[in-house]
Amino acid sequence: MTDNESLSLVNKVFSEILEAHNILELKNVLDSNSVESKFRMSSDFYPRLNIRISSNEIVHLKEKKLLDKDFSLNYEEISKTTDPLVKLLYAALWKNRDVFKVKHIANGVCHDLPANVENERALVFYNFGKHLNPGGSFPIVDQHVLRAYSVYTDYGNVQKYRKQNLVNDRNIISKYVDWIRSAFKKELMEDVDYMYHIDQTLFAVGKKIKSPKK
Repeated sequence: MTDNESLSLVNKVFSEILEAHNILELKNVLDSNSVESKFRMSSDFYPRLNIRISSNEIVHLKEKKLLDKDFSLNYEEISKTTDPLVKLLYAALWKNRDVFKVKHIANGVCHDLPANVENERALVFYNFGKHLNPGGSFPIVDQHVLRAYSVYTDYGNVQKYRKQNLVNDRNIISKYVDWIRSAFKKELMEDVDYMYHIDQTLFAVGKKIKSPKK
């Protein structure tokens, strides 16, 4: 898409999101703007995530010594498990070199301040942990979502946000979360489906405007 086409799409989508009165109207935004399915989040790779994790559950895992004091997985204790599902999930984490990510997700579930994150690379997993906590309405922080939001709020600086790595930008993340929490009526945001469809919509739009090609 050209810069002007991208800006026009972003402005129109955000306008329709903000004017939506219910989930049905929100779900129609992508279709009404002809956003192709190839840009939408695939349910094959990302099925609907209907789980929440409380800080008490994380504490319980630490009490069982499955997590260390710094929220890292305790490899010795995990290796003793007889639960086949735990074995499978741990093996998948290990094969993809993702074992370390558990620490940051658990940290996000239990804490409120990003100052607890030891490096920028861990920030995306920390924020995902905050999303999983049932105590709030923290959105999924994604590169495509932040791109769409940044183009919308920075007066159409499309080129800048096509290239910039946004998921490690604490300032943009903070502004996006504040916008989400203030832009929509409380009764709408109390419905978990509403937040889900906002995430889905902005993901698709941000992905579509990423490439300057037509």
